[in-house]
Amino acid sequence: MTESEIRARLTTRILGKKIYVFDSVDSTNSRAKTLALEGAAEGTLVITDDQTAGRGRQGTPWFSEKGKNLTFSIILDPAIPPTRLGILSLCAGLAVAEAIQNMTGLPTECKWPNDVLLNARKVSGILSETVVRQGNILALVVGIGINVNQSTFMQELEDRATSLCLAAGTTIDRLQLLSQVVDRLEFWYEKMLSEEYEVILKEWSGFCKMIGRTISVNYQGIQLSGFAHGIAEDGCLLFQTNGREMKLSAGDVTIIQQ
Repeated sequence: MTESEIRARLTTRILGKKIYVFDSVDSTNSRAKTLALEGAAEGTLVITDDQTAGRGRQGTPWFSEKGKNLTFSIILDPAIPPTRLGILSLCAGLAVAEAIQNMTGLPTECKWPNDVLLNARKVSGILSETVVRQGNILALVVGIGINVNQSTFMQELEDRATSLCLAAGTTIDRLQLLSQVVDRLEFWYEKMLSEEYEVILKEWSGFCKMIGRTISVNYQGIQLSGFAHGIAEDGCLLFQTNGREMKLSAGDVTIIQQ
């Protein structure tokens, strides 16, 4: 996968303005954050075929077979209040879900806060991080990992992870998928910049099965059971447990009541 091959597929106006392609890198998010501190422009895309130290939320590792999947990050500089930045991960999840569904016809599911599922198994993870200088937010980096053509997973992930080729039964064009994800992300990013939060949440909720269900949430090491009754305009989960209303910014969710 080369810069010229990627650029030939992109039709976006902002995202992919500058493209960095690495044969191997520890983490595309880490490299993108460094580039942002060095003044990289909004829309800069960082991508690799071999991510050696990829990570998800709370530092959990993200394993990706070399040359089989998509692992990339995009630098953004949204002019919106910091309290609204949590919705960016929802925009990215929605973009991935739509792109996969458009390409394969497979029914995708968005799982709060930052996963995309196929057949109840994780096919994509998203990690949004701030780039801070002297206490001020300089930029945001959105990292996206998608299991595309990987056919085997380590034993501890076999029951929880899948890939597009396993679900679709055929090899997937990674460049085409990348183009579609970036295109849909730019679409929803512009909606976010226009403060069309209700539109984003309505569309995202259409891909989510947990809203209106009884769920279990691991929140800051505490296991909570309760009712998920919505997503706030800042991307937080609106959660009710033991008669108490809570607003959660992160947590690992399991649906109890299907």
